[in-house]
Amino acid sequence: MDEATIKQERSTTKRLLTMAINKLSKLVNAGAPPRTVEASFHALSSRMEQLMEHHAKYLAVKHPDDSEPPTKEEVEWLREVEDQFEEAEQAYARGMSINPMQGTSGQEVKKMTRI
Repeated sequence: MDEATIKQERSTTKRLLTMAINKLSKLVNAGAPPRTVEASFHALSSRMEQLMEHHAKYLAVKHPDDSEPPTKEEVEWLREVEDQFEEAEQAYARGMSINPMQGTSGQEVKKMTRI
């Protein structure tokens, strides 16, 4: 694949990641059940993995022999995405700590609270 195609795939994956971050944020802010928050976070994590793969492919095409380091722009691009993901991880933690038993059946609560 050429550089333009790989860059477009990377950008598309970033858009999808941003959409997943926004969805998680809405769920947490709405006080969604932890299972829903968890499912959204797992989808978001998959998007992040895909984005990192696309970024690695982009760098491999742009710097095929690894003789030169990534540019400042390329490093900043990934750092920005990593910061967004870290904020999403914190939102996930908040979402899981707010009433962690909400949306859980009585039988499941009993299992989780057994000593």
